This record gives sequence, structure tokens and C-alpha cells, in this order.
Amino acid sequence: MRAAQTGFTLIELMIVVAIIGILAAVALPAYQDYTAKGQLVEAATLTDGVKGLVEMSFTQDGACPANAAAAVGDIAKAADINGKYVTSVTTAGTAATSGGCTVEALFLTTGVNAKLAGKKVQYTLLYQNNKSIWKCGSDVDASILPKTCGTIAAPL
Repeated sequence: MRAAQTGFTLIELMIVVAIIGILAAVALPAYQDYTAKGQLVEAATLTDGVKGLVEMSFTQDGACPANAAAAVGDIAKAADINGKYVTSVTTAGTAATSGGCTVEALFLTTGVNAKLAGKKVQYTLLYQNNKSIWKCGSDVDASILPKTCGTIAAPL
């Protein structure tokens, strides 16, 4: 008696390879968006501390500190506030009774997800009834932008 051969046929192996290819085609873009969102968090982290300092300066002096060229008080120079994906965090704005100060994080042009390269996230201070609120606007691709952040022209 002859023993029956066991194993997979060529068709079965081709089906498995096709299924793996389809799964990879779906998973790769989702993974890239996931990593871009992770890189976007760095901007929020770096701006959080600066927003507190700007808020304090505005409530005490009624002015918006500008750190583009040099450090202002406790706020370091814009280029000195950076991270792995963010090249600088700049403070500026025109002070008004309702706020007007801005804190802007600028992403690197290389070494960062393509949806973030050279883009910025900008927070604008609104001051009403002795209460500070920060509005978020960005030119980052809408697919990775948090729902709490609008465009720079129409911040949320």
C-alpha cells in the first residue's frame, strides 16, 4: 500500500498569500495614521507648559509675550522648545481684553509623518470673565486632527 501524500496544494498557499496581502493593504494606512496621531501628541505636550506661562503673563501684564527671537521671562526662545517631531514652539499674538495670545507648534519637514511635515498646531487664548479658554486650530490633515481642534481660520 502506498502512503497518501500530505501538505498544502499550490492553490491553498496562493489563497493564504492573497489574504495576507489584503490584510497588509488595509493595516498599513491605519498604522501610519496611528503613528501620525502619536507624533501629533508631542505638539500638545510641548505647548501645554508654554500655554500656562503665556496665560500668566497675559493676566499679569495684559500683553502677549513673543519668543521668536529671544526668551521672554520664563518662556524659552522658540527654537529651544522642541522635540523629536516638533521644531519650535512660538508665542505671539496681539493682546486684547478678550485674549489674543497664540502658542504655535511647528512640525519638522523631515523625519515625521507626511501628514504632519511642515504643518503647525496653533492655540489661541480667549479670556472672558476671569476665565481662560484655549482654542485649537491647525493645518494638519483632517484625518488625524483631533475633534477638539479646527482649522487655523476657524479654531475650535
